[in-house]
Amino acid sequence: MSPLERLRADKNAIRIQCKENEIKLTENFTFIQANARSLIGEGLLSLFWNHHREDRFSKEKIGFNSSLLSKFSGAPLFVWQIVKPILLSWGVRKSKSWLFSKLFRKKKKGSKL
Repeated sequence: MSPLERLRADKNAIRIQCKENEIKLTENFTFIQANARSLIGEGLLSLFWNHHREDRFSKEKIGFNSSLLSKFSGAPLFVWQIVKPILLSWGVRKSKSWLFSKLFRKKKKGSKL
């Protein structure tokens, strides 16, 4: 087989692989579009209910007798991820205004230094 024939064979093999991958991606996107609500809902619920993915398929379901604390064990982390940037930006603004007021405050007209 000549080098040119090998290149053509490789090119055809790559085209076939690209088509197969394109089909797989299309199937995945259609699945995501069809199940977007349930996927997002599952993701949000997994933050609050700390159970593994395998638990969904087991016959035992989380009952009403399980403690409320174990169900909401992911909530503090979720809240902290939302509140942290707000607190940081507020703290930076306050410290910046305090620092600039100390460094560049206006001198009083009547005072002599």
